[in-house]
Amino acid sequence: MVARLIYWGFTGSLIAITAATLGGVAALLRPNFPPLPLESYFYPKNKLTPGFKQYQLSRPINLLIMGVDPVIPASASGEFPAADMFSGRSDTMILLRCDPANYSITLLWIPRDTLVKIPEHGYGKINQANAIGGAALASRVVSLNFNYIPIDRYVRIRTSALSELVDLLGGVEIFVPAAMSYTDITGQLTINLSPGWQTINGNQAMQFARFRSDELGDIRRIQRQQSLLGALRQRIYNPALISAWPQIISIFRQYIDTNLTTEEMLTLVNFIVQDQPPQLKMLMLPGKFSNSPKDASGDWLVYAGIRQQIIQEHFQDKPVNFAENRPVPKTIKIAIQNATDHHKDSEKLAQYLKSQGFKNVYEIEPWAIAQRQSLIIAQKGNIQEAEWLQNLLTVGKVEASSIGDINSDITIRVGLDVNQRFMIERKK
Repeated sequence: MVARLIYWGFTGSLIAITAATLGGVAALLRPNFPPLPLESYFYPKNKLTPGFKQYQLSRPINLLIMGVDPVIPASASGEFPAADMFSGRSDTMILLRCDPANYSITLLWIPRDTLVKIPEHGYGKINQANAIGGAALASRVVSLNFNYIPIDRYVRIRTSALSELVDLLGGVEIFVPAAMSYTDITGQLTINLSPGWQTINGNQAMQFARFRSDELGDIRRIQRQQSLLGALRQRIYNPALISAWPQIISIFRQYIDTNLTTEEMLTLVNFIVQDQPPQLKMLMLPGKFSNSPKDASGDWLVYAGIRQQIIQEHFQDKPVNFAENRPVPKTIKIAIQNATDHHKDSEKLAQYLKSQGFKNVYEIEPWAIAQRQSLIIAQKGNIQEAEWLQNLLTVGKVEASSIGDINSDITIRVGLDVNQRFMIERKK
């Protein structure tokens, strides 16, 4: 049962990395996308001269990405009947936004157990929507429950492509924070990963992405997906791998169901393939468990105020500037995580922040490996506050992702540069 729950754990991340690096999943031509419902999109072909440079992203788009669990077991050949391949529950759901105004891609993970209102079916977990009414209902549910955000297109994907992609790339370097071990004979699932930095192959990448037998269950899995997504993105942008892009795109086209047209895909290729890659922001809907994280019957209860802030700031055409409405930065929750060989480094930083008037500073379990540069993690996408802290500390780099402490606004993973910074101050 657990194997089935986690089987499609990385499918959303898989298609997201396609969008974030290859342009193979989402794009927009000059005309606007038609509104919901999504079942019968037919996009007219424009007479354009050859070359994807002719396709331009003219406005922001929102794309719903789902990794879908088949409703019946695979045949002896390992294949699923086409009719049932994408009609199950969505085990992973990601809202993706491409914005040409600031040349950015934003990914918002929606936990699979998020409690939402499903039209004509009452309240339930968001992963039920696709099984009940397909991509059209799933898109409607996301829009209804999240500030009526428009969903322009959808992509549903099988997880099988991840292993092929990683192997095609020659593996990917990832940090495994703790040993992962799990076996499910019935589900034919075996996970066995040792901690530490390592280059993993396709099968190991699947293990890393599917594992959820820890203290935070699906939430910790989402954090691993974001870490793996970042590692894949760096690997794919390696100039030596450009020749492999056509083969990579071909792999994905075998495993996805989407209402995107070829022209729309080419538009995002043009959006992505520039001198510099777009800014990538990775978020997760913050909330709390209704009961134990390991209880599959429990729900993820989203914090309504923070949900509204994230959607309005990152996913609407005219984002609201919350800078003036947010609490004074010194009231934010700051988690300090030591990532050096000297445990006092994190203590020094915590004491310094408290001396500057920050009232909600606390330390968490140290990171398992030392790192040179500190990482200031905008856990809820609040980049301005993270940059404010970076300017105050004059160290570290800012990352917009949800890989920090889930109860924090900002998580600072303390590197060796913090020690150097305080040593310089003591010499003055």
